[in-house]
Amino acid sequence: MNKPTVDSRIQKNRFARLAAFLLSGVCLLFSLSAHAALLKEFVFTGVVSASDPGVTGTLIGDTITGHFTYDYDTELFAAGSSPSIGTYYGAITEFSLKFGEFELEISNPGVYSGLNFVTVANDNPTGNLGLRDQFVIGGLMDSSGPLAAFNANIDMLAYTGTFHDTTLPDFLDASAFYARSIRARLIQSSGAHAFVYGDLTELKQVSAVPLPPAILLFASTLVAVGAIRRRRGA
Repeated sequence: MNKPTVDSRIQKNRFARLAAFLLSGVCLLFSLSAHAALLKEFVFTGVVSASDPGVTGTLIGDTITGHFTYDYDTELFAAGSSPSIGTYYGAITEFSLKFGEFELEISNPGVYSGLNFVTVANDNPTGNLGLRDQFVIGGLMDSSGPLAAFNANIDMLAYTGTFHDTTLPDFLDASAFYARSIRARLIQSSGAHAFVYGDLTELKQVSAVPLPPAILLFASTLVAVGAIRRRRGA
């Protein structure tokens, strides 16, 4: 019986290490792809409905555009003020909006903060309106416009039954909400706050797409394995 040579043993070890490395890479990319599916991304448009006198470069009727993303895997804040309200601090990973001369971008993405949150209300008492469902996001913002920014919010109100509980929704349908508002808080040179208000007119969810590199790396693994085996057999 022929004993394996030193060279053949070295080749086998190299093959095993390469295969293990490529397999771990595939597992990592598939893991990233699975997490990407937990990020819920939305694009929205709206129109400016009102603004404080101190806000220059913004007119009523200006178009608002933007997007936001929240992490569906964010844990519920345990010390909620009401069983009908669920708050998820640090859930917002992306949030931007543009109107007039202003471009606002979230400055604390993913940071556990009272200024980075998603709130989901289910059967929440709202005074004379009775029980309502509500979806609110908020983030601390930076601005590239004439004024500095403090924060921004999107607030959507619906009749009860839109949500079944206070968990983060996997999907949002803008048509289910009868009131959809946008608010940006800006900071004037004096330090006083000035607000821009808008109506959200359209909201579209962007579907998560699996990462193509995971598939490509898996294919390259098979090719590499085949090449090594052919070289060994030559």
